Amino acid sequence: NDEGETFAASTFVEELPQPFNGCQGSTVTGDNDEVYVSTPDPPEATSVVAKIGHMFGCTVQTTGRRKVTIWKSTDKGKSYPHKFVVDEGLSAQSSLQHDGGKMVMLYEQADPLPPYSAWDFVLDKVAGDVRVLLPSRFVFREVDF
Repeated sequence: NDEGETFAASTFVEELPQPFNGCQGSTVTGDNDEVYVSTPDPPEATSVVAKIGHMFGCTVQTTGRRKVTIWKSTDKGKSYPHKFVVDEGLSAQSSLQHDGGKMVMLYEQADPLPPYSAWDFVLDKVAGDVRVLLPSRFVFREVDF
């Protein structure tokens, strides 16, 4: 360990999802070569946009920012077989801190959309969670992982 003086080549980790419109997550190291990553783990997109993309073989994820999750690697970040859902709802940007075996997290949380107009209904069916929602609040909590 050289305290971050050198870096290895980066690689893409398939098991860590990335919403279509991006989402700033967080990566921290823990004890014994553990690596933790926070990011949304949204359900499969079912919008019209997603269905059309799949018809043409598009592999871009058209999911949104739901189910903020912490992923744990015990092999220095090569794989992330362990995950813990922190919040099932609409959530986004997150920041992790690991100190002395304790994990804390700060993240954005959004309320579900209120009853809406016919146009909003159509937009929801066409675009789904590709829309970016503004956060309703920030949540700071200790996470037992």
